[in-house]
Amino acid sequence: EASRSVPMRPLSAVLAAAAVLGLAAVKPAAALYSKRDDVIEVTDATFKDEVTKADGVVAVEFYAPWCGHCKNLAPEWAAAAEALEGDVNVAAVDATQHASVASRFGVRGYPTIKYIPAGASSDADVQDYNGGRDASSITQWAQARLQAEGGSAGGPVELTSQAVFDKECKKQRICIIALLPHIATEGKERREARLATMQAAVKASKAPQFRLLWTSEAQQPAVEEAFGMRGSLPSVVAVSRSKKAFARHRGPVDEEGIGSFLSGLVSGRVRPALAKGGLPAIATVEPWDGQDAPEEEDDIDLEELLGESL
Repeated sequence: EASRSVPMRPLSAVLAAAAVLGLAAVKPAAALYSKRDDVIEVTDATFKDEVTKADGVVAVEFYAPWCGHCKNLAPEWAAAAEALEGDVNVAAVDATQHASVASRFGVRGYPTIKYIPAGASSDADVQDYNGGRDASSITQWAQARLQAEGGSAGGPVELTSQAVFDKECKKQRICIIALLPHIATEGKERREARLATMQAAVKASKAPQFRLLWTSEAQQPAVEEAFGMRGSLPSVVAVSRSKKAFARHRGPVDEEGIGSFLSGLVSGRVRPALAKGGLPAIATVEPWDGQDAPEEEDDIDLEELLGESL
């Protein structure tokens, strides 16, 4: 729950108690995050560079390793960090070891979560988070704050190379890949409307593991072939890179239809199948320039034109 926190227990008090009891040493509790997580571990010494001078916005958790609520939050915080990777920097501070920065931001209990806007000029710009302690709530809150500042939040991303696919679909993410008609067929306005509809469905799912990617007709032939999307436009498929599996959306390609597909993935009603031969290789292509297709000019035979004028 949002209001749960444990009162601060200064490290000095722990050491003093140990001295009274005659203990030779106090072994620090294990850190809650590892190098496998997308959470940036911050210290008193690195806080300025990692947080206040960071490129972009930062969500930071102040925790104590012995705190039960912090231990419960840790997997949710790590999942939110994975979902927000590339959009929001997600950090954590062990406040029992780095009390200076915790004191600076008035931390009185654990866990405490703060949001620091990009380019924050003073500590007064820092905002508290008092919402749900689950990955979905944290992710939606951080994305909403990012969008309020004019940033982007999680797509849609054009599938232009293997590197894009590997980055956006890493670990436990489920990539929702949309195959759209050629820009000459539907035009800029229609394409942007389709992508907005699909992104609205992804956002409404409240599932932080989903990431929307898209490509257009004939740009990724191996993808079309492997997932049975060829000749069906527009088309949508969900892909798990980690499990090498996919599920094809068979219903209407509108917000309601895509929403039903996504809820089926979450509930298990829609079951992915293993990709025979593994996932297809992603071709490197030029990204869409954001414009309508150029109008085709008819070739004019000068001799015919002059002949008609005589």
